[in-house]
Amino acid sequence: MSKIIRNTHISGEAGVLKFAEYCNRHVSYIIFREVVKNDFGVDGEIELTRINEERKTEPLGEIMKVQIKTVASDNSYIRNEMPNSFEFYPRKEDIEYWEKYKNNGLEVLLVIYDQRIDALYCKRVIDTDLYIAKQNLKTTRKKVSSAIAFHKQDNLLEIGKNDFTIKFSSSFKSRVAFGTKENLQLNFLKYKQYPRLMYMYECKYKNKKAVYEIIEDYEAPIFVLYNSVLYSSVELGGYYASFKSKVLTDTQAKLINYSDILNDKALRNHYIELLNAYLKSFLKTKKLAFQKDYRRFYFWLPKDQESVKITTTTRKRGQLSTKEVVRKYTYGSRTFFRHLALECKHTFIAKEPVLLLQPKYYFTSDGKTALSPKEITKLTNYLTARECNNNYCDWLHFWWSYLSYGSELVLYADPAYQDVKTVQPRSFYTKHLRIALAEYSVMTVDFGIASDKKERKKDIQPISGSSQNLLFHDES
Repeated sequence: MSKIIRNTHISGEAGVLKFAEYCNRHVSYIIFREVVKNDFGVDGEIELTRINEERKTEPLGEIMKVQIKTVASDNSYIRNEMPNSFEFYPRKEDIEYWEKYKNNGLEVLLVIYDQRIDALYCKRVIDTDLYIAKQNLKTTRKKVSSAIAFHKQDNLLEIGKNDFTIKFSSSFKSRVAFGTKENLQLNFLKYKQYPRLMYMYECKYKNKKAVYEIIEDYEAPIFVLYNSVLYSSVELGGYYASFKSKVLTDTQAKLINYSDILNDKALRNHYIELLNAYLKSFLKTKKLAFQKDYRRFYFWLPKDQESVKITTTTRKRGQLSTKEVVRKYTYGSRTFFRHLALECKHTFIAKEPVLLLQPKYYFTSDGKTALSPKEITKLTNYLTARECNNNYCDWLHFWWSYLSYGSELVLYADPAYQDVKTVQPRSFYTKHLRIALAEYSVMTVDFGIASDKKERKKDIQPISGSSQNLLFHDES
């Protein structure tokens, strides 16, 4: 009798070929290595690639094991099929084998090829799937575990979509791990001291430009002006007596309490604009200019210089370090400058003002003139592509260490504070304004992003003392 090729072999090969075609046509290319012998539970492995700066395909070393199942009839691996979903029941041997790979730091992808409709589905086998399946095997003492659910849209692989890397890149080793305490480093600063009053005056002029035409900068307090109504965080008089007489129609102030500010949208906006003005004035003293089109502060480049360097401290060791905050780049005949920059936004959390910080870049052609968005994309993609979340904590620390004075960041302090050595009555703090921010916060949460299993034990530390395991952690 001649040898017979089983239908299961033919259909199984169809699934492998379909997945191989998907990998071959994906952009960027996915390397698929089929297992040709000793098939003990996987059909192959894949390795992700990227298009590098020279427009060449470069393997990333991110490897995942793949098991492919083909559905050739209604009686096959797919169970409990619904219009938008179906279930797959792995065998005990599958579960045990997948677990061995995952214990050694390798992810496993389960691919289902529905030959009936020529559809390819893919799902990563996660720890939760394995745990539930094993518990079910213990309970039922059967060889078939509990179901792994597939969503027909979310788990669908389509040629031309090119979204495999986004869905399954092994840089995300597993889902969020619950039950593991981690620290989130927050990108907002809470105010330790802030204005509790606003003073409202009738003004002779309708806008700031008209005011500054008749006074000198040193005469003016920080103020906001809308339709001849002037708002200030300090009572005008004394040091600002000249400003008061030249600018105001009615020198008697109307007091606005902080509770009234919180309850009125327009007043909240005026209050935030005052805080923005104090911030802008302070950042100017730190050699930061403001670019209104991109709405960010950036280190300005002095005339006849090609770079700017400052001294700051490192986040992990607290050592002094020199950082280049403005740098010149030359690509062929084209030259441009990259400036470290910062976006700042004020808002309220729990009825208190906070300052949100967003580290950014600012790109110029000559140290001042902004590049167009199209030029930025063309010239700077390579410079920014390698910066991910694990750099974020370092950026926040850099800005804090540069702008602050140890444990706080003082935007404004009335000269009277220089002689204060003891706690003063409330009336003193109402009359003499001081605006200061506390250091960025760390929040403990009961979840985290899992690292590679081999690194997990050393990364996860108990929350105690100054030890920090940051959600955006630095792998270096």
